[in-house]
Amino acid sequence: MITITDADNDNIYPLDCDASITLADVKALLEADSSIPAARQALYFNATLMTEAEKTLEAYGVKDGDLLALRDSGRQQQQQPVASGSRQPTARGAGDRMMPRLAANPRWPSSFASKSSPTLTS
Repeated sequence: MITITDADNDNIYPLDCDASITLADVKALLEADSSIPAARQALYFNATLMTEAEKTLEAYGVKDGDLLALRDSGRQQQQQPVASGSRQPTARGAGDRMMPRLAANPRWPSSFASKSSPTLTS
């Protein structure tokens, strides 16, 4: 048995198979369990991408009890593209947009000035 862990969502897929199975067959079995099409599966063993579909697990050095990592190579492409010229919302971007609103409030600067700093104790 080998174990395949999905690096994108922490799912674990135990696969009861012989080391003579090809990478293509592993991907076909994994597609049924993970719903990730075989063409989008990127499988890694010892941080090395396994690319040769007709190569057996044994030829890759995979043994019973080993762990493979799975990445969905199409996941990033499925995300909505950002229109050119638009900004991604970030904490800094939100603060930049909030500062003019705060500065326009006549009570804002005086409210900070009237507050005393806390006393630090040793």
